[in-house]
Amino acid sequence: MLAYRAADRAYTMIGGVQAVTWTDVKQMFVVVSAVLAAVFTLIFSLPSNVRRVGDALHIARRHRPDDGDRLQLRPVRTRTRSGRG
Repeated sequence: MLAYRAADRAYTMIGGVQAVTWTDVKQMFVVVSAVLAAVFTLIFSLPSNVRRVGDALHIARRHRPDDGDRLQLRPVRTRTRSGRG
């Protein structure tokens, strides 16, 4: 009986390790696919005047938020059904 329990536990532990390993493989596939999709999306959504990725990196390196070109957030007034904003 003890030999049966030991064999059963070993089989369960090995199966559990395999299940976790295959779950990690699937998860890594999803993560790598998402990163590749993001890179391709960024590359293909570059403006038409940027011909190479290196040009985009050069432009990004030149532009710094502290150059006085800060994002201005202003409240937007919307009208309600009563006509008051």
